[in-house]
Amino acid sequence: MSTQLANNFCSACGSSIIETAIICPKCGSPTAKYVVTKGTAEKSKTTAVVLAIFLGIWSWLYTYKINKNKFWVALTTYLAFSVVILIRGLFAAYQRDIGYYPTAEEAILWRTVAFAWLFTPVAFTIWAIVDNATKSSSWYQNYATRNRLNQTIQE
Repeated sequence: MSTQLANNFCSACGSSIIETAIICPKCGSPTAKYVVTKGTAEKSKTTAVVLAIFLGIWSWLYTYKINKNKFWVALTTYLAFSVVILIRGLFAAYQRDIGYYPTAEEAILWRTVAFAWLFTPVAFTIWAIVDNATKSSSWYQNYATRNRLNQTIQE
């Protein structure tokens, strides 16, 4: 693969691109080499942001082929927190049954963990909103092309 740079520049953002580029690696805008094929589905930035506002991390399913790592990191983190909270709740119920009550320090620690568990979905929703909102509209419009390029690179 040739990495030699030519005097090609993106018409949208002006950054230097290689001669064989199909889309600009910086902004995602198509170059003169971009060819539209039938069956390519454009995505909408507005749809992605609205999904992020109402569904949080589930909005990454809209662009799953590229955002699957973010989705799975967020989901497994929240589920791991949930398992810890569930185990702690069961253990606390057992302790109450045998007449043990936690010290003030233990209570503060577990209330902090419970607060973190409650705040995690909010933090991930903010992450999804910012992630979807900061991508350019052309990134979503060229999603199908970018997805094909990612598949080609992985093969």
